[in-house]
Amino acid sequence: MTKDGHICEKGACTMYEASNTATRAFIARVAGNEFALGLRYAEWSARASHLDAATLTVDAMAQHERGHAHALFAVLHPEARDPESAFFAAHEFACIPFLRAPLATEVDAAAASFLFDGALSIIFVALLAASEPNLAVLARGILREEQQHAAYAAAWVRRMAHIDPLASEKLRLALLRIWNETLCWFGAPDDAEMHALLAAGVLDAPPNVLRARWLAHIGPTAEAARLHLPLRRAPQGNVWHLTTTLPWARWDALRWQLVD
Repeated sequence: MTKDGHICEKGACTMYEASNTATRAFIARVAGNEFALGLRYAEWSARASHLDAATLTVDAMAQHERGHAHALFAVLHPEARDPESAFFAAHEFACIPFLRAPLATEVDAAAASFLFDGALSIIFVALLAASEPNLAVLARGILREEQQHAAYAAAWVRRMAHIDPLASEKLRLALLRIWNETLCWFGAPDDAEMHALLAAGVLDAPPNVLRARWLAHIGPTAEAARLHLPLRRAPQGNVWHLTTTLPWARWDALRWQLVD
């Protein structure tokens, strides 16, 4: 990405003017969460008592997320010399509620990486066929790093789940604390904004399909690690179903979050 907000892919710079209101709101939401996740990763790795493979990997992931956020800021503010400042001046910053506080422990960091970083990966997959080709190119570049995150998160969760029964239970509880928030973050099944993005060719699937893809993404690892999350595999294929209902009565579409 150049200083004037252009996005570069293999030396070829492109610029996308996101004029549609729904598209801009969606990109801002994704950008804000990328920024928040990167911040929480960086905080956690900085607080670690010693350097190990997890700390170094999470520190690299923090830099990736910050880079993804900046690229998305530039999509929204292509003429700005400082897209980050322009973003925070123009948009009310919001992120999924559990990222408003630091990730307190390695268990919390692993849970956020496995579930929510995985959810962001599903969004970028859905953008690969975006009607605006430059947005699709950006998604493709980001997804390469997101796929690395997903592979590490799966290995991280499997390792922690097999330390001992107590460690496995702590991990399961950490995952459950952010389970509903992450699942609902894809949007309500009938959300008008998400369906407008589908109709416009920005996304390639509605919320329920995005959720199903996410379940297929995390299901095999959750099953192999015996985490006993509220999902079950269908009789055939990598298809998963929730065994509990989502709390849509608490969903606030304007704030894009669950509320008490």
